[in-house]
Amino acid sequence: MIHYIEQFQINIYAVLMLLVILLIIEFQSRIEFYSKKLLKAAILINILALIMEPASWIADGNAGCFGYSVSWISNILLVLLGPVIAGLFASYADYKLFRDRRRLKRRMFYLAPSLIILLLLAVNFFTPIYFSLDGTTGKYSAGSYQWVNHIIILWIYLNALIKVNRNRKNANSRIMHFVMLFFAVPIIGMFIQFFYIRLNFSWTTL
Repeated sequence: MIHYIEQFQINIYAVLMLLVILLIIEFQSRIEFYSKKLLKAAILINILALIMEPASWIADGNAGCFGYSVSWISNILLVLLGPVIAGLFASYADYKLFRDRRRLKRRMFYLAPSLIILLLLAVNFFTPIYFSLDGTTGKYSAGSYQWVNHIIILWIYLNALIKVNRNRKNANSRIMHFVMLFFAVPIIGMFIQFFYIRLNFSWTTL
């Protein structure tokens, strides 16, 4: 148990930070109601992912029914939640720029890529696109097309960054600088974890 706490202490620290931020947003923040809803949704999904990440590592190689199920569920969620949270961050930036709820609804809150990932995850049950679990040992193996998720998430982030840069006059410059940094840091974390998979930076940088 101590070993896992040491291994995932950065996840624990990140969850605690996000819980504090949630309390600040709820009781002290002057963010308007709709922006607050988008931000809180993104934070809650981030917390879920930060919990699922250690769960997937702990369940890896567990041949028991419970461990096998946890491994499947946690890995599916980690694949799916990436584009979902990217879409919510993009929605937050879009709303800060244009203050238009109908615009976000027309763009499906930038969650269309998540539907594509959901379909690919359905395919993954039959052909291991993203990952596979050994039926005997429960050992996780990365699929050949795992990079597709990174490309889709990167596209969402870069698209949002370009949109923010083009329309930066529509909003307070301080907010826009924050939003641009908000996107840049997770991209760096995602690249680090892509090349060094055992470094848990992808979700903690968010």
